[in-house]
Amino acid sequence: VNALVVETILQKVAIVLVVAMLQKCVQYVFVVIAVIV
Repeated sequence: VNALVVETILQKVAIVLVVAMLQKCVQYVFVVIAVIV
C-alpha cells in the first residue's frame, strides 16, 4: 500500500469526522436557540 494513498484516505476520513461534528454542533445550537426562544 502506498503511503500517499494512506495519507489521502486519512485526510478524507478526518474531513468527514470534522464535518459530522460541525453538523452536530449546529444542531445543538438550533435546539438551544429553540428552547430559549
